[in-house]
Amino acid sequence: MMILQFTKRPVISHFFSTLLGPIYICLFLALTTQLPGYPLSPQPSPLALIMPPSPSAASAFNPPLPPKSSSPSFHFNFSGLSLAWCSLNHSSSENFQFGIRSLPEILLNKSLSSSWQLDLDLSLDAQGSFRTTAKTESSSSARARLYRCWLRLSQHRFEARLGLQKINFGSAVLFRPLMWFDQLDPRDPLQLTRGVYGLLFRYYFPDNTNSWLWVLYGNDDLKGWEILPPATKSFEYGGRLQFPLPKGEGGVSFHHRRVKPFPSALIAGSPPLSPVPENRLGFDGRWDVGVGLWIEASLSHQANDWLLYRWKKSFSLGSDYTFDLGHGLYIVGEYFEFQASRDFFSREDSQRFLGMMMSYPLTLQDSLKVIFFYDLEKNDAYNFLYWQKSLQDWSFFLMIFWNPTDFSVFRKESDSLTLAGKGFQVMGVFYF
Repeated sequence: MMILQFTKRPVISHFFSTLLGPIYICLFLALTTQLPGYPLSPQPSPLALIMPPSPSAASAFNPPLPPKSSSPSFHFNFSGLSLAWCSLNHSSSENFQFGIRSLPEILLNKSLSSSWQLDLDLSLDAQGSFRTTAKTESSSSARARLYRCWLRLSQHRFEARLGLQKINFGSAVLFRPLMWFDQLDPRDPLQLTRGVYGLLFRYYFPDNTNSWLWVLYGNDDLKGWEILPPATKSFEYGGRLQFPLPKGEGGVSFHHRRVKPFPSALIAGSPPLSPVPENRLGFDGRWDVGVGLWIEASLSHQANDWLLYRWKKSFSLGSDYTFDLGHGLYIVGEYFEFQASRDFFSREDSQRFLGMMMSYPLTLQDSLKVIFFYDLEKNDAYNFLYWQKSLQDWSFFLMIFWNPTDFSVFRKESDSLTLAGKGFQVMGVFYF
């Protein structure tokens, strides 16, 4: 049986998706004069994430600041990527899947003065997939939606960014307790993730301290490690302070939202509940003491006595080092623990994982990566091995995996059955 499905966005998100693009383009053009007279030059694209960089204190805590411009100018760039993949795996039965995906992107930049500039990022995510099983069942799906759509006003030490954007921070690599607003997966070589609708302010102080403030609205889907969705038509807000430490850097984060409890999250006999307030507090730090060391922790509390799990606690401890073997063997190790409980000091539901990642460049064009997770509660092992071949405009990936049938490490946008059980996946990516 063939099924064609199109993703249906909630009303608020659909409203944003429909209007943000035209509004931003009109605002940008209104502030841009004499466009034909300005030279066109390419700008770096956020989609050009061929290989995620090795984590470091600088890259984890200090996003690149917008460059200063000595004279007003206008820049336009069109770029993006297209990919095709197929996978064959055996979980409860044989599954074959094939998919295509394209993410075109437009970047516009206008220097308003010697210190202020305006940027627009508009990109689309269009994809389709087909799946069939050994039981002759088949299905297909297709969707197209905004991937990024934001407008940014910035100078050397300040930026304000409005729209559909990526907000992420923290020092952990494999298991990220501070994965509050994204779904980045360490197994994904392209590091693609959905964004959130919101307004973000950042200010960078001379001593490398920087502060963040954000307000989110219209994000009805689950984000990161969330279990309960946000209340409809509700604002979320929070902030973060990053600061230098001896031989490293640290950060503290806060976020507030209202959640919508569903019946299975409540104690038996509970009456229907109105939205429940939730507060989150996070801490992370990273140090370079010959080897890289980091800690990352998150604590959340939902203020209602009818909830089964009012407290959620998670933390990650990790280290990385590049060994002087051949072209350089990079190894990451991490321990992760998650607890959900009714009371702060109780421990009613928990998950514990060990993780390791190794990467080795065979040549300038070829590299190998191994990722291993071990579930200490269920005694399950997750194994990934992939090879990458990089050419001028192309990248090719071959992934081999051997995982439990019940795949429960990361919640991805795509069907988790893609990497469940034993199998392989082949992917080709073209950058334009």
